[in-house]
Amino acid sequence: MIITRDEAAKLYAQKINALVRYTRRPPEPTQQIDLNCQIDEDGVQKTDLVARAIVKSVRPVGIQFYHASAAALKEHGFMSIHGLKRHIIRLYGDNIWESFKDGNIKISRIKFD
Repeated sequence: MIITRDEAAKLYAQKINALVRYTRRPPEPTQQIDLNCQIDEDGVQKTDLVARAIVKSVRPVGIQFYHASAAALKEHGFMSIHGLKRHIIRLYGDNIWESFKDGNIKISRIKFD
């Protein structure tokens, strides 16, 4: 699983209990996953292992989940819906954000140890 450099920095600084990911096949509970960060080394994109984690739970959520709970946003490391929007657009593009915002797709909410 690829995470952003910002998320990697947060993981180093503190334990983050949940991440948002759009996945076709989300991981199963109790599965071990590798959290990797994309890095640019001399113009070549590589991945760097940040941490290994065990999945606690996975559930699909829509945008209304985050509108209803500011605590859920903070659990993912965001202070606002706008921060979540920037995160999703940076990882997946405008079309995924628009589909998520319109309720056409759900994103997997993954909690891990």
